[in-house]
Amino acid sequence: AVSSLHHTNIISLFDFGVMPDGQPYIVTEFLDGITLAELIRKRGHLTVKEALPLMKQVCEGVSEAHKNRVIHRDLKPDNIVLQDVDVNKPPNSKDLIGHNSVRVVDFGVAKMWGEAGGQSASLTLEGKVCGSPGYMSPEQCKGADVDLRSDIYSLGVVFSEVLTGQRPFAADDLMAFMLMHVNKEAPSIGAMSPNMTFPPGLSNV
Repeated sequence: AVSSLHHTNIISLFDFGVMPDGQPYIVTEFLDGITLAELIRKRGHLTVKEALPLMKQVCEGVSEAHKNRVIHRDLKPDNIVLQDVDVNKPPNSKDLIGHNSVRVVDFGVAKMWGEAGGQSASLTLEGKVCGSPGYMSPEQCKGADVDLRSDIYSLGVVFSEVLTGQRPFAADDLMAFMLMHVNKEAPSIGAMSPNMTFPPGLSNV
């Protein structure tokens, strides 16, 4: 899937194949940076001014994948790599995230979306749950068919965490956690962090 994608915000894949002993391999560009998950752990959360350039680049990378009918299915802070980021910059640094420094990585459970609107059965088993529970869409949690909108849901969870330092849902039990995604409406970022002020348009998104 990723070999068909060429975009500054998606990791570049140079080669892939199978070694003589049967071990598959891929060769990608080397990224010198930190994951978004690491940045959130260090900073707690980002300000709107810091977050918007990052969010824009992630959206551009995912949009390019969707234009090529590739669904990532595992969008989360661990799969977003930031290069040239100075974590010691004071809050509200607009230039915390450099231009074209963000890469979406790990298309390991990606799925091709067929031309007729159906999924490519060759890349996955129907009814199989793929993804990371904290970021999975309701249809992923149910093992149902997914389309491009599933990635958009996951991005909503990621961006909520970027801006507030927390995900919309939390539970100790895995099944209860997944059922929250299925049955509950996610709170707004304003409700998640009532002591912080967000632009109304961003809260609506």
